[in-house]
Amino acid sequence: MVAASRGTVYLILAQGAFIFLGFLLNAYLARTLSISEFGIVGVAVTLALTVTTLLASGFSGATAKFISEAPSKATSLQTFCERNLKLLSFCGAVGVVISGFVFTDGINSNFWIFAVGAVIVFTQSFYNQRLSLRSAFKDFESVSIGIASLGFAKLVIAIALISSGLGALGAIAAHAFSPLISFFLTGKRKLDDKGVFDGKKIKPQ
Repeated sequence: MVAASRGTVYLILAQGAFIFLGFLLNAYLARTLSISEFGIVGVAVTLALTVTTLLASGFSGATAKFISEAPSKATSLQTFCERNLKLLSFCGAVGVVISGFVFTDGINSNFWIFAVGAVIVFTQSFYNQRLSLRSAFKDFESVSIGIASLGFAKLVIAIALISSGLGALGAIAAHAFSPLISFFLTGKRKLDDKGVFDGKKIKPQ
């Protein structure tokens, strides 16, 4: 089996595992959390992931496109993207926290679910960025590990924290911190640093 087709099989299996584990996670949350807790966790996760997509998806796409075109500029491009992701993620996380304050009418137990959910903007952004980097170099095995491990980590962390009595806070924490595990399991690739990437190619003119 050639590398490309083998990589495709890995990705399909990883995506299938992610979807199946996501189904198990939602089934578990639905059975263990109250209706209101399940709803507020869903809203917080959806909001955080939407903000992440709006703010950071461009950098992930740029990483896959420009590194594949000029691998020698990979270090410069990655540094540029990570620097901007930190700023955008911070702004996005603040937005999620403010939204939680508005939605929950003040600082209460539900507000803290949004506050923890804001961490998703950071962890998911950098997780996506690392997967895009590995995809640019066609490291499909690493990408597959990252995808499958995310689904597995969410389920395991959620079960552990909810069983410990944290309830909805444990559920949102599982979504917030599981990308960190997958980030490290995906692995860091040694990059070339022979060229300088022109950030104007990404920044709006």
